[in-house]
Amino acid sequence: MKVFFPNLDGWRFLAFLGVFYHHSFSTKFDYILENPTYRFLKGTTKNGNLGVDFFFVLSGFLIIYLLISEKKLTGKIDVKSFYIRRILRIFPLYYFCVFFGFVIFPFLKNLIGVIPNENANPIYYLFFLSNIDFINNAADPDASMLAILWSVSVEEQFYLTIPFILLITPVRFYKWIFGLVIVLSWIFRANFVGDAFIMEFHTFAFVGNLAIGGLIAYYSATNEKFVKFFEDLNPYFIKLIYLLIVFIFFFRHQIFFTPILKVFDTSLIAGLFALVILEQNFSKNSFFKMKNIRIFSELGKYTYGLYCLHTIATLIIMQITSKLQVNTQLWQVIWIETPLILILSILIAYTSYHFYEKPFLKLKNKFSLITKD
Repeated sequence: MKVFFPNLDGWRFLAFLGVFYHHSFSTKFDYILENPTYRFLKGTTKNGNLGVDFFFVLSGFLIIYLLISEKKLTGKIDVKSFYIRRILRIFPLYYFCVFFGFVIFPFLKNLIGVIPNENANPIYYLFFLSNIDFINNAADPDASMLAILWSVSVEEQFYLTIPFILLITPVRFYKWIFGLVIVLSWIFRANFVGDAFIMEFHTFAFVGNLAIGGLIAYYSATNEKFVKFFEDLNPYFIKLIYLLIVFIFFFRHQIFFTPILKVFDTSLIAGLFALVILEQNFSKNSFFKMKNIRIFSELGKYTYGLYCLHTIATLIIMQITSKLQVNTQLWQVIWIETPLILILSILIAYTSYHFYEKPFLKLKNKFSLITKD
């Protein structure tokens, strides 16, 4: 059986661009930091982490849709094959980043005469608990490539249990499982709404986003009327979805400013992203389809590498621009340094995909009942 949603690869890349933008325009020069133009520009990057929210919803949708399709096709879920597929897709690059962060990065710092100051605990990273380590330390790791692994940990923790739950539960009850997870996430967020690190990094604070992806996967895979509704979605409503997302990108903190709103903000945003996924997959009235932006769709294949490795590209380019002194002016930071980081990120991710990850992906396909067309 083959399942493929041709518009979603491009959305993966766009979500990465959001994360990349969130991490952009770093500088060590105080006169740039104090520049009003810089401060305005840097202020627009703070909501680029919405890309992570989109990744959670998209991951929940794709993985759950495939599991439901497998159960409908065979009457069961092959949990062993599921975990083998996850291991072959996630582990090689994840553990390379862990090795780079804890071994190569401090070695390189010593090499250039800088003392490493790593506060991250490698044990947490080895067992996909890096988000918990983040919360315990209440600070970023010294190695920036470790900092972005927290979201991978959240996803892997979710997938540690969900296949077993879906295996023993009739498909018709899946909607209640995902609904319960969403509600429990709201309760958790309500209890910790004043703790910024828990709200930003804890699994239970974000598991609702994955469950929202799972919920729309359930209805997409089992309910023809649901799919038909999104096939005939009003074009004005579609445009409203995107306008709301743009508005939230610029004004998230101004909109969700009270504790009660902060409890639900990530779910409301995830709901909008879920609507994007559904209208892109099914709507006949879309004013554009992401598959038509071919470069985004092509680069979407490398999104996992782009997400995990772009901090390495950042370190390399910032060292080079510093040596060449082409990062001393604001325009250089914007128009030289940042584009070079993006280009190098793509080159590194491309190389990783084709020369490191691909053998594992070919092996992964041997354990896939449902494949990409």
